Amino acid sequence: MRGSRLDAYSSPDPTQPSAGSDYELLRHIDVPQLNKHCWNDLVACECEQFASLFISDHRHKCVHKLATVADTAVSKLTDVPYKPHGLSVTPDHTLLLTCRDDHMLMEVDSKSGALIQQIELPDEIDCPYHAVRLTSGQFVVCYGTTGSGDHGVSMVDCRTGTMTQNFTELHYPSHVLVDAGTVYVSDHYNRRVVMLNSSLELVREFGVGSGDWPWRLCLDDHTRRLIVGLEKGDVIILQLLRRSDVEVADLSS
Repeated sequence: MRGSRLDAYSSPDPTQPSAGSDYELLRHIDVPQLNKHCWNDLVACECEQFASLFISDHRHKCVHKLATVADTAVSKLTDVPYKPHGLSVTPDHTLLLTCRDDHMLMEVDSKSGALIQQIELPDEIDCPYHAVRLTSGQFVVCYGTTGSGDHGVSMVDCRTGTMTQNFTELHYPSHVLVDAGTVYVSDHYNRRVVMLNSSLELVREFGVGSGDWPWRLCLDDHTRRLIVGLEKGDVIILQLLRRSDVEVADLSS
């Protein structure tokens, strides 16, 4: 997503050894409803019944939907009561929206758009930006202001509303992704992606260079590639060799 436009790329054949540049641009999709200066997010939801793309709209407090990969225009799925910052898909194929200004998470049905629940976050989590729900029901939440406040990623117990683990060696973490117990965080102002274990302990870190900042994370599960969206519009592709190892595959714009 680049401002108010989506760029759709083909995913390479995972059986063929190749570099990151084999992603081919298919088409552009304009999303005029979005304000390109706002904190919007997008996520794909794929299951046996359907496969759709969803976009959270911060300014207009709603969620948009691209019903199929062949569609060229988005439609509104639902309005929501608070301004969303981050968006993810839960193990139940519902949508999880992170609302920084209102210090909460919202779960929305991905088919009907109905609001399922609102989850208040612990006071220790200041300015939450993105969250992921685990199969255990716990949430992994990244948070932190652009100023000198606390920054970190935390495990939150949804039943008690308390933090069970916390990692704070971050500066403005903007996005989080969980893959089989491994947590990846875009550590924006430190210009790196950090890899944490299930206890939120540092395993490895991967710098993105001195000229840009990591902004969004996406896993291409078919090719086992971690795609890192950068603030200036480029992407870095990290090839996941094994569940516990990663190498840089390519840098493309």
